[in-house]
Amino acid sequence: MPVLPVIDLLILMGWSLLAVGAVLKAVAMTTAYRPSIASLGAMDFLLMAVVCLLFALALAARTWVKANEPQILARQRSLPGREPYLVEPNRGMALNHAENYANNHANNHAQEHAQNHGESLDSPAAEAPVPARPQGGS
Repeated sequence: MPVLPVIDLLILMGWSLLAVGAVLKAVAMTTAYRPSIASLGAMDFLLMAVVCLLFALALAARTWVKANEPQILARQRSLPGREPYLVEPNRGMALNHAENYANNHANNHAQEHAQNHGESLDSPAAEAPVPARPQGGS
């Protein structure tokens, strides 16, 4: 079912109810007569108008978000600093955030140490053997 005609109908109803409420209020202010339509006064029409307009706004926002959801998700995925989860072949599961942080922190620390002491990370003396990770399951 198309949504745009429903949104248009709600906007039309909201403004129509607002106009009827304004006429009822104008008559009530200028005369001693207190008009009502089906026992609904000016404030009732105002409340119904507000409900219709807010519902139309919510429906339009939901439709817009649903139409633009693929672009929004693609943009969020391409943000810098969001690395995909790494999969270790032996464990068969994603590295968690703490392990990624520890690995990045160790690399940053090694680079800072090399810069402070005038060493190069590319030289053979700077390369230390990396201990192998214990294999899971035994």
